[in-house]
Amino acid sequence: PHILRHTRAIELLRAGVPVTIVQDLLGHSALTTTAIYLRISGQEAKGILREKGLI
Repeated sequence: PHILRHTRAIELLRAGVPVTIVQDLLGHSALTTTAIYLRISGQEAKGILREKGLI
């Protein structure tokens, strides 16, 4: 199902896999299609910034 692909794509991106690799794995011809998975919530963004010591 699509939800499994979506979840895996997000996991890969969070693990630092380059978006172009994820694009290839998902079989997307356009990077804009893969970019949908790059969206994160405000709370998640704050958590990432805290992890990196930026806030």
